[in-house]
Amino acid sequence: MNTGYAKTDRVAWLTVCLAIAAISVFSCLAWLARLHIVEPESLAAACLSGQGGWQCALREQLVLGFTRNAFGIAAVIIGILATVARWRSLALAAIACGAVGAVLYRYELSGVGLLLGALVLLRRPPQEIRQQDAGGEQPTQTGP
Repeated sequence: MNTGYAKTDRVAWLTVCLAIAAISVFSCLAWLARLHIVEPESLAAACLSGQGGWQCALREQLVLGFTRNAFGIAAVIIGILATVARWRSLALAAIACGAVGAVLYRYELSGVGLLLGALVLLRRPPQEIRQQDAGGEQPTQTGP
């Protein structure tokens, strides 16, 4: 058994688990914000009367975010940057923005950004890197 490929497969599974965890965490946080801050009519009435406190400021920002599709636009932009740069941290940010945007009523662009981030995060390394991890030699170029 080649331990290099086992290491690569283990990293791939950890990456899949990381993507699922990121989607789950940010979806739950957005759902809680939607349930307890955006949707309650009592909080909306308190905000209109000027007695809501910090929750009204957060509610206002969340409502502006989904009415202007800011989460979806941010997810797509960050997803494109992650695709070009191949940075996994940007991919996680795209996944987070996409999950939040999808839960907060705007799933069109949010889904695209989430998908771009997931594709970058789950991308396997090139064959040369897998060969180096396996302890093999780098392929040599024989032609001009």
